[in-house]
Amino acid sequence: MKIIKSFDKEMKRVNLDCRIKALQGLMNHYGVDISFYMSMILAKSVTFHYGKIDFDGFPASDVPFAFGSRAHVEEKFFESLGIEHKVESIDDSDASWEQMKRLIDNETPLLVKLDGNFVNRLSSDHKPDEQGIKLGYLSTMLLVGYLENDKKYVALTEFVENERIVPFELEKFQKARNSVCLPYLPKFICMYLDKEIDSKKLSEEVMKKTLESLKTATQIMLDPTSVKDYLVDDIIEEGFAYKNIQNGIPAMKQMHQDLKNVLAIYESFNEKILILIAQLLRSNLSLGGSSSFRLEFGEALKELGVKLNKDEFGAIGDEFITHSQIWKKFVFNLRDMARSTNPKECLQNAVEIFDTVINNEEQLFIKLSNFLIALKL
Repeated sequence: MKIIKSFDKEMKRVNLDCRIKALQGLMNHYGVDISFYMSMILAKSVTFHYGKIDFDGFPASDVPFAFGSRAHVEEKFFESLGIEHKVESIDDSDASWEQMKRLIDNETPLLVKLDGNFVNRLSSDHKPDEQGIKLGYLSTMLLVGYLENDKKYVALTEFVENERIVPFELEKFQKARNSVCLPYLPKFICMYLDKEIDSKKLSEEVMKKTLESLKTATQIMLDPTSVKDYLVDDIIEEGFAYKNIQNGIPAMKQMHQDLKNVLAIYESFNEKILILIAQLLRSNLSLGGSSSFRLEFGEALKELGVKLNKDEFGAIGDEFITHSQIWKKFVFNLRDMARSTNPKECLQNAVEIFDTVINNEEQLFIKLSNFLIALKL
């Protein structure tokens, strides 16, 4: 099996965010040592987006739908570091497979987008074209090798915590790259670096760029309209539409109001549909340890405080870690709507808890913003 040399031994995953691990591994391959948590800040991955989704086969329209982290963090990561990169839809044709092999032969790893639900079943008979609502999430992995004998295989960085490279059948790999996981589709997207980078210079600039990214991420939460290049536009794809998208704390407040409105006229809804809507909302907000990555963000701030010898970052990080437990209570109440004999009570609890989530989060980001301003970046 051909394996890119720097991936002979895979690094252990700090956290179950495959996107950040893949970015960290890519940078390490090019000689830039960036930790998992600093990569997370550089990707501006912790945020909040809220809108309404319509899609074929669902018995309701204008369904509340939220994300605690942007799906396409890779673009923001490269932008933060000023790295030019290639984004290309490399399909499942024989010619495209030859192109992938040439890149690997040239020691060029590829970031690949995959249907996350399908990836977790690559060794099973799961088929990505099954009937039903195909709501899921995108996984990002590094394609770092291949094997051709009686069957064709690709070598990917592991998507769990093991320190190993995992071979997958090429056919299953290709299906996972063109499946459906609303509201994002992998569409055969690949990213790779096609130009040399100055690893020494970039390594020297990482901390400055990390602080700049943290400042921008804080602005996105507190005043999203001031960061125009970050705003998420409406997403219209065949079979679904994700629209009226808002960002940051204002988006959280809008979602809270919408849930309060639903609760006020709860009896006028079909309860089974409300429970299904709650599970759709929960599906994305439960990522990141069921805290929308707030726990990880707290850990990132603590690491930043150690690196810079700034206790204030560590203190705010500890507060985010405590805050993440309240996020979990909110997510768990949405989950429990499908289990409880009193779903309305679970929704009532979720609405009350989310009010606390918003207040805490706004105060924490204000505190973080004020400290960053005091640092005079």
